[in-house]
Amino acid sequence: MRALSLAEVINVLERRYEPNHAEDWDSVGLVVGDPSSTIERVLFAIDPVRTTVDQAISSGTDLLITH
Repeated sequence: MRALSLAEVINVLERRYEPNHAEDWDSVGLVVGDPSSTIERVLFAIDPVRTTVDQAISSGTDLLITH
């Protein structure tokens, strides 16, 4: 499987989960990162709490996606 750029991952996610369906209070979109970055490992989580961020770092995750 080939690695995707962050921009490609965002594009896939936005096609599947259209941002216009978010509630007004939802924070949607990229918070930090370079869209040209290569993404090979993704971690999904509910909230970006300290433990989750530490897990992402220690496991070599390239992208943390939270709900």
